[in-house]
Amino acid sequence: FFIFHRSTKKPQDYKNWINFNYNFFSWDEKFKVNIVNGFILSNKNNEIMKIMQDILINYWKYENKLVYYFMFQILFDTLKKKYLNLNLYITNDTDIHLLQYHAKDKYSDKLWNDIKNKTSIHSLKIFKKIRKHSMIDKILFKDTI
Repeated sequence: FFIFHRSTKKPQDYKNWINFNYNFFSWDEKFKVNIVNGFILSNKNNEIMKIMQDILINYWKYENKLVYYFMFQILFDTLKKKYLNLNLYITNDTDIHLLQYHAKDKYSDKLWNDIKNKTSIHSLKIFKKIRKHSMIDKILFKDTI
């Protein structure tokens, strides 16, 4: 089982990440949003994934909208701390957000190579506008890289 699980040890640039998204990035031990649920590796019958599946299926039986965006992360954190003896691999989850962090910056070969050297997995969100010659424009929409 693998899920990006944030360490409680702050990286040097932690303030940049908090400013980037204070709802997601925190290194406080009590903070419950500390996993990236967009990338999970698991066996088919993994215990925590089966429990999460059951909870979410039951949730959607009675709800027609998501009450809180980080509901999955909070449920996972609660299960992990209170009910399951999980030994999760602690990792730096900022690297997979580097492209999102720099998405609107002017494209730079050096920056793109630095990002690729740190990770081949990228967590991206929806972009309402994509500026020409930005990192995300060049990487996602141009064949010139």
